[in-house]
Amino acid sequence: MQNKGLIIFLIVILTVLALSITGGMFWLLSGRGGFSFFQFRSSSVSTELVHDKTYENVFKEITIDSDAGDIYIKQSKTEEVSVKIYGETSQLDVSDKDNLTIKYVAKKCIGFCFNVQKSKIEITLPESFDGKINIENKYGDTSIEEFLNASADVNHHYGDIKVDGINKGKIVNKCGDIDIGTINEAEVENNFGDIDIEKILSSLNVEADCGDIEIHELTIDKNSKIENSMGDISVGRTNDVYIDAKTSLGNVNVRNNNSKSDITLSIDNSCGDITVKN
Repeated sequence: MQNKGLIIFLIVILTVLALSITGGMFWLLSGRGGFSFFQFRSSSVSTELVHDKTYENVFKEITIDSDAGDIYIKQSKTEEVSVKIYGETSQLDVSDKDNLTIKYVAKKCIGFCFNVQKSKIEITLPESFDGKINIENKYGDTSIEEFLNASADVNHHYGDIKVDGINKGKIVNKCGDIDIGTINEAEVENNFGDIDIEKILSSLNVEADCGDIEIHELTIDKNSKIENSMGDISVGRTNDVYIDAKTSLGNVNVRNNNSKSDITLSIDNSCGDITVKN
């Protein structure tokens, strides 16, 4: 039994070291570490307006594919859709026949890329928008205001993601923080960075490799799970469900638990504390 315990301990330590090295590489390559040699990020965002168009018809699906840019999806005070794009015309392709598709390609370079200017994409939608937003962003931040009738599929490589409110969302980030306001069905994954969710109203599947997870309030109506490899997990208020929480290295503190509930919230952590303040 002692040998088995030692093996488990060594596995945990090796896992922590591997994740730390991987996280450090992401940190350096994204420019977050402050080392200029690894600096891929640009401090400048284009101010050259190359596309400015307003649509009376609301698209059911919006797709954005950006190599390097900041993306803003904002609420409109009208029932129209407005699109403004800053960058270079030669790098931009916009299709708006049926749905709206925007593709922005960064200038090609060999080896380390310095002084790559980011584009800026701004889209305003009616608050009642109930379609789908697809975003693929290799480098840059994404901000989506509150659209509680819509769904979103966001895939990031490097940059922060902020969603004020969405009905259903699949949010994936390789390196950067994820900040979500209100969401019904949440599928969230982050390789390196923190996850912060204000309120979940139906279900969640949250996974992190290296970073803290904090969920302030949740009300789930189906089995859900939270998994983390390295970092603390904190949950605030919950409805009356069974919380199956365990960590390999750390402390578990669950204030209230209902083992007879038909709904289970599974919380699994490899290295870090679990705290449920329900």
